[in-house]
Amino acid sequence: MLLDLASPLSSDRRLFCRVLPITALPGARCGCAPVSGLPSVRYADKKGLNTSGKDNIIGNTAIATLELWEVLQVVERKQGYHLTNPPALNISPLDIAISTRICPGKPEHLFFVLVMLGLAMAINCSSLARIWRTPTCGRFKLLARLLVLSCCGVVVTIQLFECFSKLFNPPISSYTTVKINETLTYPAITICRMLPYKSTILVKHNLKRNIRWAADWSTFPFENTTLQQFWEEATYGFNETIYVYALNYKPLNVATESRMNLLSGQCHTFKPQTQTTESGVDVGYALTLRRGGNDNDDNDVGETNSCNNGWMVYIHSANEVWMENASHAKVQAESLCVDQHQELYVRLNVDEFNILDNQRAKRCVPDPNYSLTQCENTCHWSQLAEKYGCSAPFMPGIDYQHCSNGSNMRLLVRDFMNKRWNDSQCVCPSPCNNVFYRPYVVNRRVVDSQYSQVYIFFSSHLLINVREHYAYDWSLFIADLGGSLGFLLGLSVIGLINLLERLVETALSFSERRQYLGSRVDDMRVAVISSKSQAHTTQKSSPPRPDIHTKFEHRHT
Repeated sequence: MLLDLASPLSSDRRLFCRVLPITALPGARCGCAPVSGLPSVRYADKKGLNTSGKDNIIGNTAIATLELWEVLQVVERKQGYHLTNPPALNISPLDIAISTRICPGKPEHLFFVLVMLGLAMAINCSSLARIWRTPTCGRFKLLARLLVLSCCGVVVTIQLFECFSKLFNPPISSYTTVKINETLTYPAITICRMLPYKSTILVKHNLKRNIRWAADWSTFPFENTTLQQFWEEATYGFNETIYVYALNYKPLNVATESRMNLLSGQCHTFKPQTQTTESGVDVGYALTLRRGGNDNDDNDVGETNSCNNGWMVYIHSANEVWMENASHAKVQAESLCVDQHQELYVRLNVDEFNILDNQRAKRCVPDPNYSLTQCENTCHWSQLAEKYGCSAPFMPGIDYQHCSNGSNMRLLVRDFMNKRWNDSQCVCPSPCNNVFYRPYVVNRRVVDSQYSQVYIFFSSHLLINVREHYAYDWSLFIADLGGSLGFLLGLSVIGLINLLERLVETALSFSERRQYLGSRVDDMRVAVISSKSQAHTTQKSSPPRPDIHTKFEHRHT
């Protein structure tokens, strides 16, 4: 293409340029076009031929490159400018006039174009610098600065509000660790017979084969027996259910407890009284179960499943109390079915979940003896007992007498089965330390014996612990605060110290100036008062002036 940049200079001494398409001259593919309005400049081709002035059309092998220093000299001689300081030229990037024909295929010509563009950009930066320093641009800069500073201030305020909110109400996270315990704490074991009631005793008390029906209690002989006597006689006691029990070879390591239930009859609980340091089948629970009473007493009363003539074994934490409606509480209790003439080996895995105790929210109870199941069931049963004025043997811990008539007992059983109580009245937080036992049946086999045996043990000392912790504290707050203030407002600790020093200096100077002005006012007031008093004293001490008429009369005489 033809870069024609030479044109007559305008009256305001500003140069302009224009780009024209290449026009091949006769006999030459690339050359130099005449320079109009500029003095002759000597060019040299590869053959050493010199061409100048208006006859500077060079052939194919000519070098049509005008050196940058020659251009500067030409412009300097033509206009009288000194180009050592380009920002003082007051010309635009396209104000350099050079007339030459550029060959796109020649590297030296491309280099020439790049040099010219660099010079134009340098001169353009000087023009932008002058525009940047104008008063109008200064006001625009101030407005833009205030706008950006306001936006950053709003963002910092929002972030600080969120940081303070998280600091006073920190979010809670959890982390999981795997530990190896030196000692092992076994769970509590509750055993309930699948056919819990004796059919002959039910018939004796005018009850049908299913005790859950509330209408059957209308014919119960309350005048001849009490509910406590009935439950003790109709259910299977401890010796009728358990034959042998031990933990780590010793029965004394286990505490036993029996409770009455409506559907499960009388259930028996084993609680460990010691910890073990070893793992294995030999040091775990060893329970031998038997079927007490006559076979004719067995019936389908109560809860039944595939273990028609067996037992249900419930594994739960030692601080919890198993009850048949414990599934409504936030307590995990694993169950296993053991049939007659069976031998069962159960391996235990344990998980701990530690809830963070928040005193303001009261999320949990740190007492290790606290039972969530007992709390919820006591609350539910108290509502029923208060409603009907009586309780039953399957509602322990209630300060009401047992029901003594069929109508109240019928309504009590109906509401108990339908769970007609108000959960919102029960405030029972979870315990802070929860232990969940996960049983795995390792072996189940049939044995030729009238007893059934259950072995429950730990196979290792591994423990999975899940612990809650605060996910935001003072260190994170300081990091967020420093990041927000430093990134958006440019503040730092040193900057804050300097700002405080400046504020203190300003306050001190203002106080000193105020004191100085006050002292000056006092001095002026004292001066005015003293001047007034001095004038008054002078007026009193000076003799009275004679009257002019008296003087005139005396002189006339």
